Amino acid sequence: MKELRHLLGRAYGRIVGFFLDRSVVHGIVDQRLSTNTSLIDLGNSVLAVDARLDELLADVSALAKDMEVVPALQADVSALAKDMEVVPALQADVSALAKDMEVVPALQADVSALAKDMEVVPALQADVSALAVRTGEFATDLDRLRDASNAYSDPESGSDWTAIDRQNSDLTDLVALAARETYARPRSELLESLERRTLELLEGIGAPPHSLPETTSLIRTATVVGDLLMPAHDRFILPVLEATGQWEPEECDLVRAVLADCEGDLLIDIGAHVGYLTHVMAEASSLPILAVEAEPLNAALLGFNLIRNGHGNVLPIHAAAGSTTVLTDISIDPTNTGGHKAFFRPGLESSSIGRIALDDLLPPEVRVDFVKIDVEGMEQDVIRGMERIITDHRPTILAEFYPAAIEEASEEPAVVLSLFRAMGYRTLLPQHDDHSDAPVEDVVALARSAEGGYVTMLLVAK
Repeated sequence: MKELRHLLGRAYGRIVGFFLDRSVVHGIVDQRLSTNTSLIDLGNSVLAVDARLDELLADVSALAKDMEVVPALQADVSALAKDMEVVPALQADVSALAKDMEVVPALQADVSALAKDMEVVPALQADVSALAVRTGEFATDLDRLRDASNAYSDPESGSDWTAIDRQNSDLTDLVALAARETYARPRSELLESLERRTLELLEGIGAPPHSLPETTSLIRTATVVGDLLMPAHDRFILPVLEATGQWEPEECDLVRAVLADCEGDLLIDIGAHVGYLTHVMAEASSLPILAVEAEPLNAALLGFNLIRNGHGNVLPIHAAAGSTTVLTDISIDPTNTGGHKAFFRPGLESSSIGRIALDDLLPPEVRVDFVKIDVEGMEQDVIRGMERIITDHRPTILAEFYPAAIEEASEEPAVVLSLFRAMGYRTLLPQHDDHSDAPVEDVVALARSAEGGYVTMLLVAK
């Protein structure tokens, strides 16, 4: 116990001594601080430095953390640089693609044209089959035309060699068109039905088969509607086509203007000749066209020219049009292929052909919007054969009014004009002042005094 007390006493003494020493030290420090206040400022500066060091340490830690993504950024930069290497190639590809795109419209047009051409393949196959069946029937005509061609090849024959060079390549083709069955095959159901009905009517009246003249000389002439094959002996129409490439351009412009507003089922060309105005109609309208031509050679050339120039939506018919469906005569003008007449004329070569009334051919439901008639003074007879069509559909009619030809057909021009007006039509003369209400005698006199002795008349329903 004594030892314990001794130890505690020694410890107590030391503790008291420690605190006495601390008091002395604090006194000394307080004395020093009171005598030198700059030490306080120094302490404050040290504290500020410590705070700044803490901030720097925080910044260093953040920087170290940011440095961790540097390798990934370097990898991204390397990849971007590699991608940039292909930019010129991509630019070249884009330029090439833009250039290729320039031809797309042309390619689309080619594809559309090809598709349109492919539409006629079945019809052409049918024509080939029909032609194969009829080869035997054509053999005689083919031999005859080949003999004619050989005769033209003889320089001593005195033939026009310029014309010969342009005609020989077409002779055998024309033979293939000599029968109605080998005309341009129609693509529409309407024209196919009209073709069948035409053949029924012609067979019903005993119309003779389509045959070519004993001698045939042809010329191909370039026109604004395409190349047309023409009879070489023509002295009225052919010279004009050869010189200008056009036929009655004002009348053609009138037809184009009229057809721009047509919305019916069918257009009709009566007296189609070799197809010049038929081509104009086919170019101006997408409606099916019935083209009627009475003279055998003109009718064959009509079909040939339509095929050559790609007008498959036209049905050519070798027949006359008139008031009744019967056999009739056709008189052949030796120098004017547009001057043949569907009645007997003394002193001229003539033959028997079929004549069809349009009312007998067309079903009542077929709406006819436009009819062109140019038949050398027989226009009124054609109109009498389409009274039902006129009553039901009131088509616009473009007709030649030729007083001398009307009289040759044993009719009175004034009576014919009165007939037109009695049917409820205004009789307009597009190339002259308005004569729709003029006395018929005045209109007849005007037509007689016009160039050629005729005028173009537009019959418009009132």
